[in-house]
Amino acid sequence: MADELLSPVRTPQRAQAWTQSYAPLPGIPDEFIGPDGKPRAYWRGFLDSLGQFDQDDLDQRLATAERRIREGGVSYRIPGETNEQSWPLSGLPLLISQAEWNEISAGVVQRAQLLDRIIADLYGDGRLGRDGALPAAVVAGSCRRHRPWSRWALVGVGRSHPSTFRCRLCARQSVGDVTSLSRSLS
Repeated sequence: MADELLSPVRTPQRAQAWTQSYAPLPGIPDEFIGPDGKPRAYWRGFLDSLGQFDQDDLDQRLATAERRIREGGVSYRIPGETNEQSWPLSGLPLLISQAEWNEISAGVVQRAQLLDRIIADLYGDGRLGRDGALPAAVVAGSCRRHRPWSRWALVGVGRSHPSTFRCRLCARQSVGDVTSLSRSLS
């Protein structure tokens, strides 16, 4: 019985049945349907693969993932509330094209390199403050600044020192391009 739950059921027509009556909302960019009115290629491949599993297997896999999230303590707290909530998990991931991922990846690398240089300067030569690029009061007055690190040769964000930095999460703009939304990470 357990082997039956884990083995794929070959039904590629399921993906077509799931999507045959799907229509994007007018005037709103759609993650599934491209600007040409057709399903994006990477979604077709994903749904074809997903369609190989029976519904009980899909339900079991999602329940297992949700249980692991709860057991792992992956949670969040809404501002003003005291109770933590388990991170909600969608049965469908957000799929993006390789070209979009390349753009996101390049942006993350660029921001990490910039942050690395800023932190090295803040705890090193201090040129950004001295030259007025960063207000000295912001740097010197921050309770998060670790003064004992000053004048250290810091190399590599996250390798030589702990840091909290801003990264960017992505969203699709109204024109369908990927853009970024600020998100704090520690």
